[in-house]
Amino acid sequence: RDLDNIATWCEEWMLPLNVKKCNSLYIGPNNPVYLYHINRDVIVKLNSCLDLGVVMTSDLSWSAHISRIVKKANILTFLIKFANSVWTPVLQRDKDLLEALQRWVTRIPYGRIRPQYAERLR
Repeated sequence: RDLDNIATWCEEWMLPLNVKKCNSLYIGPNNPVYLYHINRDVIVKLNSCLDLGVVMTSDLSWSAHISRIVKKANILTFLIKFANSVWTPVLQRDKDLLEALQRWVTRIPYGRIRPQYAERLR
């Protein structure tokens, strides 16, 4: 009933809900699974969903999120590796920009206490 009240309020304020984009995610093993409706339309039950770039799963595992991030990183790494042979920079300012990015990225795994840049490159 609460969902129908929300849907009615949304319609009154000319903000209709798209029920096809609504989902339910039941978190935890002991959470009872109910069928939810908005205006007699069933809300689809999911085992995982993407919200603001984070994959949330019903068991609160980070494995699906990490797999997604690794896949994206592999694609970007391949593109950088491929593009490097295509667009080797000529201008010093372009080289400096790429070097600054590389310095920053090589700091990430170490945190505050990290080896010198030359050591990180090895």
